[in-house]
Amino acid sequence: MKILKKYRFGFSCITLGLFFFFVFQLEGSYVDTNGILIEPFALIPVGWIFLIIGLISFLFILLKKK
Repeated sequence: MKILKKYRFGFSCITLGLFFFFVFQLEGSYVDTNGILIEPFALIPVGWIFLIIGLISFLFILLKKK
């Protein structure tokens, strides 16, 4: 149980990042009647930020353990 508490933040960040990518794929993009591309582009960098934070958190915990 103590191990799960250590990795909770990193796991949550990675899960949230993957969720943002999933929502981006689920919502999709389209071209409106004026010819403008509509897409939820902001979800991509936010997803990458959460993935990177989660991976850094895991690496920090592993390096701290050693």
